[in-house]
Amino acid sequence: MESPLRREAHGGFGERPGETGREQSRYRAPGPLDRAALPLSSRTLAFVSGLIRRHRTSIRSCWRKLNPGQQALLVLACLRKGETFADLAAGFAVGVTTAWRYVNETTELLAARAPKLRTAVRLATSKTAARRKRMA
Repeated sequence: MESPLRREAHGGFGERPGETGREQSRYRAPGPLDRAALPLSSRTLAFVSGLIRRHRTSIRSCWRKLNPGQQALLVLACLRKGETFADLAAGFAVGVTTAWRYVNETTELLAARAPKLRTAVRLATSKTAARRKRMA
């Protein structure tokens, strides 16, 4: 079904008119995102994949377009390289909204594991004090 909006104005919702129909291939990149150009360790990828996998199990998510490893790669490409949601969506063959949702979901999971500000400041202060004692 064609959108009632003009072709260039798609309402700001991230999806282009007809993107779920036959015209979809016109808006996709010809190949997958260049994953080899993303500098990250396999440990980082495994850690984020594990977070996503555990989260999906806890919420009993039965099906997703990308597996946890691919979702982790998509999110790390966004965080490391600053790829746009449109580029990520094209590279991983998902919609722009789906890419945004994956990045949002994983960022929230990572933020939940981060130390709270007060704890981080306390830890940094104690390390600085210990370093000063050693130098004195």
